[in-house]
Amino acid sequence: MSKSDRRANPPGGDGGPGGPQTPGGSRSTGGSQVPGGSQIPSGTQTPTGPQSPSGPQSPAGSRSPGRPRLRRALKITGLSLAGLLALLTALVYWLAGFWLWPTEGLWARHLASTFSDREPGEVVFYGASNFRLWSDLETDLAPYRVQNHGIGGSTDQDLIEYADRLLYPFEPSVVFIQTGSNEYVLGLSVEQVERNKIDMYQQFRDRLPDTTFVVMSGLPLPGRAEHWDQIQEVNAFLAEYCADHERMVFIDATAWLTTPEGDFRPELFRFDGVHLNAAGQKIWAQPMLRVLADLDAPR
Repeated sequence: MSKSDRRANPPGGDGGPGGPQTPGGSRSTGGSQVPGGSQIPSGTQTPTGPQSPSGPQSPAGSRSPGRPRLRRALKITGLSLAGLLALLTALVYWLAGFWLWPTEGLWARHLASTFSDREPGEVVFYGASNFRLWSDLETDLAPYRVQNHGIGGSTDQDLIEYADRLLYPFEPSVVFIQTGSNEYVLGLSVEQVERNKIDMYQQFRDRLPDTTFVVMSGLPLPGRAEHWDQIQEVNAFLAEYCADHERMVFIDATAWLTTPEGDFRPELFRFDGVHLNAAGQKIWAQPMLRVLADLDAPR
């Protein structure tokens, strides 16, 4: 009998008298045994629970249940490990596109490089994710010279915070502003939303005294139907506010994006019911084009 056979095993093991057995028959001596009797340093313990006779075994004799399960899952779904990583990467970018926004500095540099060859005095779209995700904005609003400065997930307070970098330096002749239901999701009341909007419009008008501001109504979102009453109440406030102030125009797109009976039109939105799809964006563009024509916006 070898020395390792005569050593006392730790009490309480379930692998038979004296503790768990390695595949070669040697008892564990405080560390795992590899085939041939050489001992792994004692910092690593073998499992003390009963071993199932089936299932893949690691070279040291201890099970690695996570890897076989992952391999089975990948096999069932038809994904390779590289495919899984690609899927996770795509998910990160999807989340970034829908719910997050770049840091102020990164986004400012992006805008500066994208519109560096454009003249001041163009039309800037400054708002939340329904602007940010409008990839065909310039095509849908041709022939007008428009720039998309949308910030996904933003609120009115975010638009105020980023304006020094993302709005004022571009000296727009017309600014379209759109913020939707993000404030309600965060728990703000109608009164708080209205106060924030008054503050935002006042700051923008003070800094851009020659600019016309086109305020878009909150959208009828099938995915956030629970906030529709709040959105409509704020829309009524926006219409009155714009009517009382110079260089303020209000566009109520509700009739464009609902049925004649006033019902939601989920077919105009992406799967989340919150962001317009390409068809919805083209419809949304129609009242904007009319206002751009009335303002004789730059082409």
